[in-house]
Amino acid sequence: MDQVFVFGASPMRICKILNNNAVIVRNAQQQEQVVMGCGLGFQKRPGDYLDKTCIEKTFSLQEPGLQALLSELLQRIPIEIITVSDHVICQARKKLPFLHDRIYLTLVDHFHFAIERHRQGIAIRNLMLWDIQQLYPCEYDIGVASLELIAQELNCQLPVDETGFIALHLANAQLTGDMQVTNQISLLMQEVLQIVRLKMHIRLDENTLAFHRLVTHLKFLAQRILNKQGFPSVDMELQKMVEDCYPQAWNCAKTISNHIEKHAYPKLTDAELMYLSLHINRLHDRQSKQ
Repeated sequence: MDQVFVFGASPMRICKILNNNAVIVRNAQQQEQVVMGCGLGFQKRPGDYLDKTCIEKTFSLQEPGLQALLSELLQRIPIEIITVSDHVICQARKKLPFLHDRIYLTLVDHFHFAIERHRQGIAIRNLMLWDIQQLYPCEYDIGVASLELIAQELNCQLPVDETGFIALHLANAQLTGDMQVTNQISLLMQEVLQIVRLKMHIRLDENTLAFHRLVTHLKFLAQRILNKQGFPSVDMELQKMVEDCYPQAWNCAKTISNHIEKHAYPKLTDAELMYLSLHINRLHDRQSKQ
C-alpha cells in the first residue's frame, strides 16, 4: 500500500462507492484498486470522476479475492481504525523481512473486533502471552506499540493480552517457509477443511471473512503442529462451556484431531480443540445464514 502521487496523472472514474471515505476505481491497467481519503466518496456516484487531491491511500492487493474482502471490511469499519492499522503495518514492514498482503485484512478486522469487545466490557485472556513474547519478540514489541497508538489515536486502552494476538497475526503473515513445509501446511489445511465441510454440512465460501478467519487460524495451527510447538492448558470451565454450547463444532474439532494424530502429528490439546471449535462454529453460523 503506497502513498498516491497525483500530479500529471490521468483522470480516474469511480466504479463503486464503499462509504464516504473509500471508493473502488480502476487503474490504467484496468485493475481494481481501493482508494481512501476523508470525504472521498461523499455525494459521489459510480461513473463520477475522482478528485485525486483527496486521495490519501491506495490499496492494491494482488492476490485474487483479497481486494474484494478488503472492500467488504472498508464498508463497515471506521476510517480511524483503518488509518491506525495502516500505520502499524507500515511500521511493521520496516522491522520484519516479509508480510503477506493478507495482513491488511486480518489486522484491520482484529483491531475493529478487539475495540468493539473492549467497549462492550468483554475481555479475552491470551493464554499464550508469555510464549508469544518469547517466540516472536519483534512482533510482540510491535504489538505493544500498536496498543499505545490505539490509546493515543482512538482513546481506547486495550488490555495487554492484545499484544500477543497482534503478534500472532504478524507472525502468520510471514508464513512462507520452504516448499516442503508449505506443501505440508497446504495439504493438512485442505484435509481439515474437507472434514469441516462434511461434518458441519456446509458449503465453504472462500469469499467470506468467516472462512478467511478459519484459514488464518489453521495456518498457524498447522505451523505449530509441524514445528512440534506446544499450546498452554486452558481453563477447564471455559472448555466445558464451549463443548456444551457448540457440540457439533466440538465433535468436528475432535474428528480433526484424530485425523491429525493418524498422520503421526501431535494430538491437539484441549486448548487447541476449544479455539478450533469456536472458529468452526463461527464459520457455520455465518454460512448457514446465507
